[in-house]
Amino acid sequence: MNIRRLLDTSAVLLAIAPLFTETVRAQAPWWLDSLAYSSAELSPIRVGTDGFPYVRVRVDTTELWLLFDTGNMVGLTVATQHYDRLELPVTGTVRRRSSSGEFVGEFRVGQAERVEVLGHTASGVAIREFAHPRLTGLFGPDDLPGSRFTLDYRRQLIAAANSTLALGAASRAQRLIRSTRHPRLIVVEGRFRGRRVLIELDTGKSRTVVDPAWARSVGLAVGQTDTVAVGEIELGGAVFHVSDAKPVGLGGIDPSLPAPLVLSLGSDSLSRFILTVDYARGLVLLWEAE
Repeated sequence: MNIRRLLDTSAVLLAIAPLFTETVRAQAPWWLDSLAYSSAELSPIRVGTDGFPYVRVRVDTTELWLLFDTGNMVGLTVATQHYDRLELPVTGTVRRRSSSGEFVGEFRVGQAERVEVLGHTASGVAIREFAHPRLTGLFGPDDLPGSRFTLDYRRQLIAAANSTLALGAASRAQRLIRSTRHPRLIVVEGRFRGRRVLIELDTGKSRTVVDPAWARSVGLAVGQTDTVAVGEIELGGAVFHVSDAKPVGLGGIDPSLPAPLVLSLGSDSLSRFILTVDYARGLVLLWEAE
């Protein structure tokens, strides 16, 4: 090989390397710097069935795309039809209940030797079974490799980090209402017709849910259909227009909260926003997506 040509080629590659880095950086979301994330803390997601966000998870040698469900307080969960294929050693069982507190069933708990997610690897991870005809499984906040995250539906990105939220962004954030039963449950205070109400943010719901008892108490029509026109809900500076909420009891999620949960905003509402939660500082931030 011609040495001069090799040297010239190397010089060109060295010259364009910074340009390549800048190009990649330019394609990063605007909030990467604003929220003090590094590029290494950024991962792709998929927005699929019912508008749900899906995260890539490798369980031992099997790759799965699991729904990132912020209402999943059980742990890494895989539907029966996929769970069987993992051939995990069973370590026990777990009894599951719905958000209204009703008993759903008893399911297996197994242990994976290795789980990889969002650029991090963990060993000896418990994998729980659940029943669902369409979903592969659920990935919850307890499984995140960090104490804060940002979810961007429109750009199909998620970031997770152990650092705290940048001060400038924190000044615009709302306080996270802490749950003693589920420390990573996302509950914030909102307003409905000027009244303060507690609202859950649940990416694992395709439709926003309203507690029917509360809906009746404030004069909302709850009839034979599964749709309730709630109206305008304000969360900090964000406004949600909820026209077709599904009536479902929410009292079983955490009865010890300072007030009853009345709404659970699902992916139908949250997908319009960039959601950031800092569990360490107890802050929630919603940015209008561009």
